[in-house]
Amino acid sequence: MGQLLDINKETIDRVLGSASYEKYQLIMDAYLTEQDRAWQNLEYYSGFFSTALARQLEADLELVEIMGEDLYVFLIQAQSGKLVTRTQYKNILAAMSLAVEILHTVNNVLEEMHKAGITVLFVAVHQAKLEVEAKEAMKAMEKFKKELDKAKSEFYSAGYQVAFNVVATVISNTIAPTGLMSILARGGIALVQMSADNNLGTNTSTEVTWGSRGATSAGAVVSSAEDFMTEANKVRQATGPAGKMLTIMGFGFDLYEVHLAYSRKEELQKVSEEAATKVTDLEAKIVKYKETIDTLKKRLAELKSNMKTKGQTELHVLRSALAQELQRSGYKPKGYVKKP
Repeated sequence: MGQLLDINKETIDRVLGSASYEKYQLIMDAYLTEQDRAWQNLEYYSGFFSTALARQLEADLELVEIMGEDLYVFLIQAQSGKLVTRTQYKNILAAMSLAVEILHTVNNVLEEMHKAGITVLFVAVHQAKLEVEAKEAMKAMEKFKKELDKAKSEFYSAGYQVAFNVVATVISNTIAPTGLMSILARGGIALVQMSADNNLGTNTSTEVTWGSRGATSAGAVVSSAEDFMTEANKVRQATGPAGKMLTIMGFGFDLYEVHLAYSRKEELQKVSEEAATKVTDLEAKIVKYKETIDTLKKRLAELKSNMKTKGQTELHVLRSALAQELQRSGYKPKGYVKKP
């Protein structure tokens, strides 16, 4: 608050217009309040596991601090008689108001996450190391899919094209970069990065982009464990030769009748059994940590709901508004370099 003492109210109001000093005082009071909250949150999120959450808070705090310094310097220049304009003052105030609102909202989200014990649950899911089994299962499924693709023409010739297409599609979707298996294989650290993307309104992860946040949010990650279990146990039907109905369980690893139509059936049988074993291992791990996963999913949903109930503007909307304001006004905070 020492900076306020350097600014002369009468001079500022005379040079920049009535109530200009009051506007400065209000924005600085809000900034200092959020700065204190940010420092407290940085204490909460100081561990390595919370890096993605803390990194965005640090960036938001740095921007507000730089804008505060810019505003102070501008007012010192104004009262010392240097050439300044009221438009410049309004531009800095408008941008800083949005930046403070962003910092305020980030503080709200992080405080809610802390109170709800979400970070503790993140650690618990991380320690479960679902990604170990997920990576092994994905590797085995990729081998199975590769061998399956080699058998395509023979399966088609034998009348099993529908069954082949069903199994190939399910596996391809599951092991795709945005598929259930790929999401699980990213592990607990990525879970926190995605939560930062989803809840703090920006992309802080090298794994995903803001444009795909709907599919890669933390909520989607914890849901993917449940969705994977559903997919692995789903029963599908497909027609075979002469219209015979075939039952396909899960990922179709046990379609031995179909495998017999392939000249390399022993190799296909081998990789299908390996994949089935690895998927079973992953299912067992998910079941073991089901309560923790379910609780995290519930808490993340409650976090979103609580923020909406409080009428909080979504952070990606605020960030977009700030970017547009800076572009409109041409104001560039001195010394600020946006983090990638």
